[in-house]
Amino acid sequence: ALAETFNITSGSTTNAGNNFNGSDTVNITGALNTGSTANEFGIKTDGDKNTIILSTTGSIITAGIYADGIVNSGDDTVTTVLGNISTTGDSSSGIVSYGGGNSTTVSGTITTSGVYSPAIDSLGTGISNTVSVTGSITTTGTGSSGVEFYGATNSATISGTINSSGTDSSALRNQNGNGNSFQLNEGAIIIGDI
Repeated sequence: ALAETFNITSGSTTNAGNNFNGSDTVNITGALNTGSTANEFGIKTDGDKNTIILSTTGSIITAGIYADGIVNSGDDTVTTVLGNISTTGDSSSGIVSYGGGNSTTVSGTITTSGVYSPAIDSLGTGISNTVSVTGSITTTGTGSSGVEFYGATNSATISGTINSSGTDSSALRNQNGNGNSFQLNEGAIIIGDI
């Protein structure tokens, strides 16, 4: 795919739900709000090797059911969250990876409050996705996890705070798959089950 750069600036809420197809760079410096629309997403990447940067001034907010903040369907996409992702609908994750080799770094904040709404979810056949959390993750919904792995050989390194307080929730959850790992570094604060 032709590599392109997309800059989403303040007030560009109409960009919510845009798809990016491969080798694209997406810079989000303003508020991206999908409202209460169901099955919506802030950003979705379909191809491989995309770069997503949610800057310190950027935010993604969704309120509908099945309304994820960022969805990475392909492989080898690098996602950096310096700002804030917030989802309030049920079954609405902060960041979902379906592919493999995706790298997610959160030094900002992710909050989810819906039922079954993990903050970071590695789903499908995802293999060797990596997660680094130096910021803050908070989930309050029933059955919602801070970081959840479903595929194989995924790894998470936590130096920040994960607080999952909902009924049947987990701060860190290995739902399925072999060879997944969680590393807790000095300074990590984990509130909730592992």
